[in-house]
Amino acid sequence: MLNKSPGTLKGYFDIEIGRFEYIIEIKKASSLTSGQRDRAVGQISKYLKLSDYKTANFLLLIIGLPEERDSKWVNELERDLKDVPNAKLLFL
Repeated sequence: MLNKSPGTLKGYFDIEIGRFEYIIEIKKASSLTSGQRDRAVGQISKYLKLSDYKTANFLLLIIGLPEERDSKWVNELERDLKDVPNAKLLFL
């Protein structure tokens, strides 16, 4: 099952797979700013505090050009999420 975030959580995350087994948040590398970084980390932290999501696996998918992989914001997001349980960052 692949869904956008349902009900009262509509718009909180981009993709939900299964019954909250996997949650994917997608960001465009060229649009990342300090505010976007803080928002992404905050969203994942918020989800982990909600009972429905405590066992979820979170993926922050950043899509960008190869030269954007080592940008300041991508590196900071990767560092911020390093210690967040069940959260991973993937750059494509």
